Amino acid sequence: MGEKRLQRIKKGPQPSVRTGCNFAPDMRNDFNIADEFAAMVAAKVVEILEEKGLVMAADASCPKEVQPQSATLYSIDEVCKRLKITKATFNRHRSRGYISPTCYVGRSPRFTDADVQDYLNKFNS
Repeated sequence: MGEKRLQRIKKGPQPSVRTGCNFAPDMRNDFNIADEFAAMVAAKVVEILEEKGLVMAADASCPKEVQPQSATLYSIDEVCKRLKITKATFNRHRSRGYISPTCYVGRSPRFTDADVQDYLNKFNS
């Protein structure tokens, strides 16, 4: 920390001339510094989690092979309608590993045509 800042912290807040309160106008910088520090810590945490593969990058919610605009992503409801099965059956098959989502949009799993085709091939072979 800078020497002036340490002196200001040791002195404590000075009453403001305008308002008479103990919140000095020059202490707004301390809040800005705290906000900047919090943003730096958050960015570092996200970076570490991404390195360990625990979260996806904010700009890449889906793997790169799915990101082209030609790939259509389907929700569970849409896949169930296409396959003409109930959500219960779909979720049971998903828990058994017959199908897995390509990516998530928020907390919602998304599936591609290739996922659905692989799922169907497991039962046709």
